[in-house]
Amino acid sequence: MTEENKDKIENRTSNPEEKSTSNSREKSTSNPEENNESQKKSERIDKKTKINLENHNINEFRNSNTYRYLIGKRAKTILNELYGGYYNLLHTIFIMFIGYLICFVNNLSHLVIGLLVISLDAHSNIVLHDCPLSMMENKYLEKSGIETRLDFLRSLGLMYSTNNKYDIQLEVIINAWCLVAGKILFLICFKNFTNRSFVN
Repeated sequence: MTEENKDKIENRTSNPEEKSTSNSREKSTSNPEENNESQKKSERIDKKTKINLENHNINEFRNSNTYRYLIGKRAKTILNELYGGYYNLLHTIFIMFIGYLICFVNNLSHLVIGLLVISLDAHSNIVLHDCPLSMMENKYLEKSGIETRLDFLRSLGLMYSTNNKYDIQLEVIINAWCLVAGKILFLICFKNFTNRSFVN
């Protein structure tokens, strides 16, 4: 081997970074047409997307199955009925438990807990001018349990003179609070003045 060949081999092996940069330079200088074509393709795609966005027909999207069954009115109504039914059931369960507490429970600590729950409900009703559960029912069902109860009572001939839901709710809460508080007072009196044990 000659000395010139040895120097060439050493130069090739000693500087791989220079070799890679020189290769990239050769590629960039050798294929300017490919770069121009890729830029033109990206510009064409951008123009197509802009045209599609400008000429987008919203009615076609609303008539599609995707809109109808996944994000459209039907799906929203199903979800609203589901959420509204949940809040309606929760509201009914609270009312039934308070009714059971008034009628059948003689444990003073349980009655005090019920009185506290009713007091919290009254406080939220005064602050929000509506029951929180009724607000959620109105949000999802556009009609609360109070309105259905009013319609039912009016169909029976029991007429409320007011249409203000806030006053009607407050009246029901005050009546329930008075019943529970009165029951607590009566049980305390019976415990102190009689030999019979009414209190658990």
